[in-house]
Amino acid sequence: MSDAVQDLIDSDPEWKRRYELIRTLGEESERGMAVLVGAELERALELVLCAYLAPGKARTALFSGGAPPLGSFSTKIDLCRVLHLIADYEHAALHVIRKIRNEFAHNPNVSFASPKIRSLVDAIELGSKSDRDHKSRFEIESAELIATLEVTAVDQAHGRVYEESYSTWYRRGVDQKTEPFGSKEEAARAYSTGKP
Repeated sequence: MSDAVQDLIDSDPEWKRRYELIRTLGEESERGMAVLVGAELERALELVLCAYLAPGKARTALFSGGAPPLGSFSTKIDLCRVLHLIADYEHAALHVIRKIRNEFAHNPNVSFASPKIRSLVDAIELGSKSDRDHKSRFEIESAELIATLEVTAVDQAHGRVYEESYSTWYRRGVDQKTEPFGSKEEAARAYSTGKP
């Protein structure tokens, strides 16, 4: 790797995270990759939801405890879609990746060469149709989707909170005398820390 590329990776935490994720995925077995991708996507969806939902004990309880309401990958995918935090094509791709993860988690003999897995990878429609093998396509599409959720979707969720506050439309349960946020960053900070 060139020094310029290494400097770019070291200078930006997002680039460093993406690079580390792709490097880690490349080192995993097929099964390990599928399970890790599922875990990373589920974590990214939780970040998106937490960026939009008001902070506090009620939000925390949705994701933790004995049987949390938002404890499953499938539920997080669907809630993100009904709240318009992800697009239809991302919703569809996430459910396909969830099925791939489940196949690898429950069947030790499955591989990316298996007909069922190949057809599922072919069903992921995120724009990277290429002549690469199915494992490589899954790896590339998944890494791109994780990055998109962590950066773009989280930023848009914070932006929606800001717009709702800025336009003086207040969510039920919010103090009506609260002043609107002065910037998207201020709204993001307030919703991530629970303090304006």
